[in-house]
Amino acid sequence: MGITSEKRHFSKELQLLLFFLNSKYEENNLLNEKERFADINWEHFIQLTLHHRVYPIIYKKMNVIKSNVVPPKVIGRLKQYYQKNVFQMLMLAGETESISRLFMDQNIRTLFLKGPVLGDHLYGDISLRTSSDIDVLIPIRDLERAENILLKRGYIKDDYILTVLNDWKWRHHHITFIHPQKKIKVEVHWRLNPGPSWNQPFEDLWTRKKQSRISDFPVYILGNEDLYVFLTSHGARHGWSRLRWLIDIDKLVKLDLDWNCIKRLLKQYQLTPVGGQALRLASDLLNSFTPLELNDITESKKQRSWLMELYFTLNK
Repeated sequence: MGITSEKRHFSKELQLLLFFLNSKYEENNLLNEKERFADINWEHFIQLTLHHRVYPIIYKKMNVIKSNVVPPKVIGRLKQYYQKNVFQMLMLAGETESISRLFMDQNIRTLFLKGPVLGDHLYGDISLRTSSDIDVLIPIRDLERAENILLKRGYIKDDYILTVLNDWKWRHHHITFIHPQKKIKVEVHWRLNPGPSWNQPFEDLWTRKKQSRISDFPVYILGNEDLYVFLTSHGARHGWSRLRWLIDIDKLVKLDLDWNCIKRLLKQYQLTPVGGQALRLASDLLNSFTPLELNDITESKKQRSWLMELYFTLNK
């Protein structure tokens, strides 16, 4: 059975979700797609939007539908989640700028990885992507100073890391801090992935950085090519269990990327299969763009077998 056949066994709710998330979705197509809305378990559909963290996108698309194919109570539920996320992302955006200021005052260079900066950079709107924390990458030599800055700001360190012969800096890749009053979590990274994965040196990432638009004050993010490598390795590490990570890929590949640079980075850090997985998944599930330069890493029997296993998991 081929991969396309496997997708036909998705639940009607998952198929409807993918319909709205399709890279080439157009509202006008709804006139010919009313059958998709028949016999939908709307509670299950809402739970899928929450699990995959895509309810802001779904709400914005459903809210402008002029026909009555979606029950008003469903749109109302999604609106509540959307509005809560708007507040959350605005709060995280403000704290991101504050942390950038605090660290820069102490000459600590920062690269913000996800959160509001990613929502703005990929979606053009921080409210269209969900996030529960702030992830910031710094040079490992500045880790102790960064910790002291956050502690003085009222954060509490989450001491879950067990140190054995002081190898924690190699085995782990971030420390978590929680602000009890603001209910904000900050993860301070000194590497992009936990050991023993290959990691790009901070200095290389810094030379290719971009400035975020979420603030007039300098807030820096990964360059597009490094962002692709990071997002694909992160999604693969979590088994692509949330569609939001694939939507990130779909948004990113539409930007002006140096695909030869990406191919070189994937090979250098032994992530070529991962880079291929991301493109193949985004193409199959979201009808996303696949660059010609990377066609050769998306097609293989091993990829097909792995994708069919993932589709089975997605449909649970």
